[in-house]
Amino acid sequence: TFLAREPESGPGMFRLSLVHARRGRFLAAIELGAQALSQAPDQVEVLTHLARCHLACGQPEAARTLATRALALPRENPVALDSLGVVMTRLDEQALAMELFDQAIALDPNQPSIYFNRGLALKQFGLVEGAERDFESCLDLNPAHAKAHWGLATLRTQDLASNHLARLKARLESRPDSAADEEYLALALFKELDDMADLEGAGQALDR
Repeated sequence: TFLAREPESGPGMFRLSLVHARRGRFLAAIELGAQALSQAPDQVEVLTHLARCHLACGQPEAARTLATRALALPRENPVALDSLGVVMTRLDEQALAMELFDQAIALDPNQPSIYFNRGLALKQFGLVEGAERDFESCLDLNPAHAKAHWGLATLRTQDLASNHLARLKARLESRPDSAADEEYLALALFKELDDMADLEGAGQALDR
């Protein structure tokens, strides 16, 4: 409706592109995002958003070109740096990804999602201890971050001496923020119980 009134609005096109991407309509998101970028070619947020959309469409070289443009811009926005770090992780650029996440955290050390994304990157690069620290840092800031609970469960084989069962059960006994959060928590509990050969408990968690 807004774009019908203001068809040349770059911010309007960018916001609608974000909506399309969140709904999985990546080609539509790329089309609108490219139009927004033509009006503001030095917008790091638009560049990183478009790079992620191209990755989702299986176009890594287009993503790399956009990310390279974004890297040349001032690094002042922690959210944009975090997003760019995700892009570089998916492009298997370990050193650049870590540099970007570190810079994002230095600018905003209280943002749990940045620790989570850096944890995913560290996991991908085989740095399990660092990933565990980052997932725990994420949960220190936001104990309800269900994907961080799932990330911790999948880092290693859990055992009786070291596991997260009590915390996971407590989160599930409280009211998860969404059905998706409940699913991640239940999957994490299933995985840890399955690691410890508690087949009955694992089956109940998987049913949930």
